[in-house]
Amino acid sequence: MGMPDPSELFDEPADDVWGLLRTVAAVILRADAQCKGLFWVESGDRLLGPIDIPAGYYRATAEGSGKFVLNLTPLDGQCGHIVMTDYFSPLLFSEMNAANGLEVLLTSQGCTAMLEVESDTRWSLVFEGIQ
Repeated sequence: MGMPDPSELFDEPADDVWGLLRTVAAVILRADAQCKGLFWVESGDRLLGPIDIPAGYYRATAEGSGKFVLNLTPLDGQCGHIVMTDYFSPLLFSEMNAANGLEVLLTSQGCTAMLEVESDTRWSLVFEGIQ
């Protein structure tokens, strides 16, 4: 699940200009994440990293058709899914079906981390910067 061919995004003439702009923005965000090394397409269990996650807020999106569990372990700095004020959970996604896409807010104060993925299927994961 790499970058989509732009011709595949537009099956019909765009009557909805805002819808078209949202689609273009989504493609740009995905391309930006891919350039920064924050986009993966894999199968099965994986240990990814170390990866650098610059300070900011990210939409972490996982897609797949079966089990998907993601643990983020900071090696340096602070990052994770905010559960409550000043508390970062290393578990971004618990065992769920990611067929329709799972999303969480990932917060980084600038960190280097390892990602541990448990999955029984092909999956994709992207951290898209939102601020």
